[in-house]
Amino acid sequence: MTGQRLLVLDTSGAACSIALFDGAHMLAERHDLLGRGHAERIIPAIADLPEGGRADEIRVGCGPGSFTGLRVGIAAARALALGWGIPCSA
Repeated sequence: MTGQRLLVLDTSGAACSIALFDGAHMLAERHDLLGRGHAERIIPAIADLPEGGRADEIRVGCGPGSFTGLRVGIAAARALALGWGIPCSA
């Protein structure tokens, strides 16, 4: 059974966390405790997901957390959503 694919990102804290869902089923996830370096790791981590993390919708965590971490996650989600022509929300 195939549902709507959802890509979820959270870079608001020390970890860079991503998950790809197909309906209620989690296809893949990644949780890397980085401290710093989210901007360098988020897109390659998404690219390593099945089918490059391609989804029908993206959701991004909005904190609480550091301004820089939040900005990285929101910018990545927004860029992918624009490129793929899909909705993005917090």
